Amino acid sequence: AILVLGGGAPPAPDAQLPFVAARCKAAAALWKAAAKKPKILTLSAGTAHVPQLLDARGSVVFEATASAAVIINEGVNSADVFVETTSFDTIGNAFYSRNDHCSLAGWRRLLVITSEFHLARTKAIFDWVYGAAGAEPSGAYELSYLGTEDTGLTPAEVS
Repeated sequence: AILVLGGGAPPAPDAQLPFVAARCKAAAALWKAAAKKPKILTLSAGTAHVPQLLDARGSVVFEATASAAVIINEGVNSADVFVETTSFDTIGNAFYSRNDHCSLAGWRRLLVITSEFHLARTKAIFDWVYGAAGAEPSGAYELSYLGTEDTGLTPAEVS
């Protein structure tokens, strides 16, 4: 499965911030290129210190939902796209993706996609959470990582 991290309040229900859109487009490209189509899980309810986008009815637009829309709009079959809408930070992304999705679905080989600026932090956290013994034994998951361009971010924002 492919896990795509969020990164801030989306500008619209079916759009993402440029650096998050780069993550989504990378996931979609990998899905399109794969002979056996992987499942894609988009992560994050929101960012704790950022006001959330509301739709026309006043309901929250989760980061993961907007990311899923971008991925589906890139041509990925919606049946292969799932959302994790509980977490509000990277630790939560790892915890809830493992406990609420990967463990239950039996997804063991995972590609985690985030931006280059966020890659070292993401790898440390996901290796820690997915390496811990739980419902599955320690070492049950095979994780790999892909860093995408920090599109739309200034050097000050990524330092």
